[in-house]
Amino acid sequence: MAKALIWMAFDFTTVSDYDQIYAWLDNHHANECINDMAVLPYEYENDLIETLKKDLSESVTFNKRARVYIIYRDAEKIKGKFIFGCRQEAPWIGFCQAPGPDDEELSIEQA
Repeated sequence: MAKALIWMAFDFTTVSDYDQIYAWLDNHHANECINDMAVLPYEYENDLIETLKKDLSESVTFNKRARVYIIYRDAEKIKGKFIFGCRQEAPWIGFCQAPGPDDEELSIEQA
């Protein structure tokens, strides 16, 4: 049996029953990090991702837009992965003001 420390972020708008996910998190001794994010120790055999996905699927009812993202250590690398859903356009896209034409033409030698 292997053990991993994982951070799990949920899009709670995709959870059909909050009691199910709260019970799952409580049963796994999860600690709250910030809204919709928890950190927890997780025991698994063989494959962390597949075990976790199966465990959640059997315990929590998600709708078709479900998004669950985990961050974990794999050997010496820290990785992140959606175990349900996928990445969407970030809500902050478009807040940065793009440089004007004059700014784009200015080189460091001209400054």
